[in-house]
Amino acid sequence: MVVNHGDFGPWNVIHQQGRVIGVLDWDLARFGDPLDDLAQLALAAVPLKPSTADRLGASPEPAAISERFNRLCLAYGAVDARTVLRHTVEYLDRMAAEIEQLGSAGVVPFAKFKANGVPGQYRAEALFITLTFPAL
Repeated sequence: MVVNHGDFGPWNVIHQQGRVIGVLDWDLARFGDPLDDLAQLALAAVPLKPSTADRLGASPEPAAISERFNRLCLAYGAVDARTVLRHTVEYLDRMAAEIEQLGSAGVVPFAKFKANGVPGQYRAEALFITLTFPAL
């Protein structure tokens, strides 16, 4: 286990001259699997989502997404892309269940996430990954 960021995406990374110099917003940090943060980064930066219009301004072909995903896994080092992809689906399912549980108990900010339909979004993303990249 390591300390995971909990909201690891480009919006929480500070860059200077093409290098990462800091990571912000650690309020959702927790102990967990190192692949959890890699899964979050893949979802946000590749992105492994059904709609990429809000991130890339278009919906690239699955082959282009697969190439970006493979490059991310290579840059991370010594990690199999298929393992990360499976972990990402499991991560989304686990987070959807956790948000429902904590949201139902009124825990902030999970109650808001639940009310905003985040568990359903996560499950839709997991299904998209499973159907779009079965052989990655």
